[in-house]
Amino acid sequence: MRMFASSLAALVLVGSIITPAVAQLSLSLPAASSVRLGLTADNAGTAGGVAASAFGHAITAQNAPNSTFAYTYLLGAESAGVSLGYTDTAKASAGTTTGMGSTAAYIAGDSLSFSNLTLRFGPTGTASGTWNLGSDVLGVNYYQNAGSPIEERIYTANANAVQAALYYAGTKIMTFGYTPMNMIINYGPTTSGNDDTIQAYSAPVSFNVVSGLSGTSAGLAQALAGDFTAGGGLVQLRFDSFQTATRVDAAGTLGATGIFSFSGSIQAIPEPSTYAAWAGALALAMGVWVRRRARA
Repeated sequence: MRMFASSLAALVLVGSIITPAVAQLSLSLPAASSVRLGLTADNAGTAGGVAASAFGHAITAQNAPNSTFAYTYLLGAESAGVSLGYTDTAKASAGTTTGMGSTAAYIAGDSLSFSNLTLRFGPTGTASGTWNLGSDVLGVNYYQNAGSPIEERIYTANANAVQAALYYAGTKIMTFGYTPMNMIINYGPTTSGNDDTIQAYSAPVSFNVVSGLSGTSAGLAQALAGDFTAGGGLVQLRFDSFQTATRVDAAGTLGATGIFSFSGSIQAIPEPSTYAAWAGALALAMGVWVRRRARA
């Protein structure tokens, strides 16, 4: 079986200023798949957003607000030690789900709710073991320049120290293989935070149904696995609407955090043997979310 998750609630970042390098990362959001499980995260509820703490590299991209720093750590709200009642990173959204016929039929047939199908994302141990910017080196972990409003970041982790998984009503039903997280931030036409957007995506990864499930949990996991397998055999996180102005600031175990609302999907991707050439580059890095900056 194959593995990945379907709902976001919050993430955490932290940073440090390092001597710059040079190379551009050239990240690019992949096209939307015809088989995808829609996700939403609303930081006014119990699932939603990105939690982040300062301080990473100073943000000097064009139109970035003054005196801001990158978030170093990335993790789900439920993993961030934020005392705001978050239980998940994100929730599945029936209205934005496409090509998930078996999943939709199982949920309808058993009177289940898409909103109980959630993603949890973060460290398996201490919070500092989560996805992070590593040495925070320009041209390696991130790229920016003063002549462009675009910043690119790659968050990585020890594969044994993190996990992304789908849950139904609090029961883990499916897990996903490790991948880095790619993020593309556009600071927009002005220095106002309200015109910034974020895109994020992962590499295609495998998924696995959790062993020992029974009843509804087992049936739903098998339906999800069937749809993802029919759609290509691998899955990928894709988020293209991390919009600003919906951040909630709070104190977490990694310091000051920002929790963000967003939408996106977990989408099915073909196995490598049937990949188009463009997909080869995507397999090198996974990207999810999180927002750009923490105030000084």
